[in-house]
Amino acid sequence: MSELTGHRLLTPYRGGWCGNEMYPEVLNEDLRRKAGNLVGRLGDRLGSEDYRGFFEVDVLVDTDTDEVCLGELNPRISGASSITNVTAGAYADIPLFAFHLLEFFEVAFELDVDEINARWRELAAVDQWSQMVSKETSPVVQMITSAAPTGQYSYDGQEL
Repeated sequence: MSELTGHRLLTPYRGGWCGNEMYPEVLNEDLRRKAGNLVGRLGDRLGSEDYRGFFEVDVLVDTDTDEVCLGELNPRISGASSITNVTAGAYADIPLFAFHLLEFFEVAFELDVDEINARWRELAAVDQWSQMVSKETSPVVQMITSAAPTGQYSYDGQEL
């Protein structure tokens, strides 16, 4: 998944986040493997510290050197959670948020993480999603009494 950042018409902050895109080519196989190894090690460490539940990790890629590093850990539901819960993998299995709830309610269950990751890698090769977050960009503080409805929008006659 990639982040949509820096679109001045969509966010009032320089470089601000305004959504995500998920598509197969966001990382090539080598970068996906490197990222997966880093995130797996981080997850193992969190587990050894008794962390349970959903977490999201931002992975940064230096496009000049293909160096992969961890950027940010969100040990909670975040702005990207909505898109990670509607992927093909989530439809083929239980959505990721349900695992968070199972942990919260201390329901005993077992997972074959390697098998799930392998299946999701195959499904990710065909899955495409995006989300855009609209923000009020004027400097005026006021109550918003109506907003654009959720839906599909187009830009210059082309569906987004």
